[in-house]
Amino acid sequence: MSYQSWKALSCLALGALVAVLPMAAPAQNQDLTQGQTQFSYSRDATAVVVQYLRTPGELEAEDPTTRLSVFGDGRVLVDFPAFSVRSGLHQTRLSEDELDSLVRDLVAARVMEFDPATLDSANPQASPASGSSGPFALGPMRTHTADADRVEFVIRLETYAPPGSPTAEDVEKRLVVHDLQGLRRQHPDIPAVTRLAVVERRFIALIEGDSLEPQP
Repeated sequence: MSYQSWKALSCLALGALVAVLPMAAPAQNQDLTQGQTQFSYSRDATAVVVQYLRTPGELEAEDPTTRLSVFGDGRVLVDFPAFSVRSGLHQTRLSEDELDSLVRDLVAARVMEFDPATLDSANPQASPASGSSGPFALGPMRTHTADADRVEFVIRLETYAPPGSPTAEDVEKRLVVHDLQGLRRQHPDIPAVTRLAVVERRFIALIEGDSLEPQP
């Protein structure tokens, strides 16, 4: 085969390879799949995609809550209470893959389907509470005590479609849990509680991490 013929065939093969490579997804939002659940969230730098709020149960302060917000571009903003060693606003940043992983973990922990009444009760006595019914029932759960820490998860999705359900748009879910790590210890046989407690550890790692810098 002549050099010219070999060069022509090589160029043709390269062109065919390039033609089948997938195009990059747009950066405006991210369409993801968790099992058979389809969901997407905004990539806008001003859109708050995930929030985590933690309020210690035993502290008597005007505002003891630590607030963590994750934006669509990966920016993380943490507002520490005044009595904290790190008081005021601090920030860090997640990569695109890290943000995708965090949102995936929240969806996998079934935050969107959690029934707060299943985890939570106003009864200050640690007596058994009835579980919810349905495909995402968690079974009987103990109630929290009055001095238990309170955590709140907030997730905002542009679209959300669990298996067998139509696609919902502009979905916001707030989930309040008292003594989540205690629930995990008492109910290690309930995977949904374990998964949610593991996700909380990711937020705690961000709050306690060295990458946080004071916001100017």
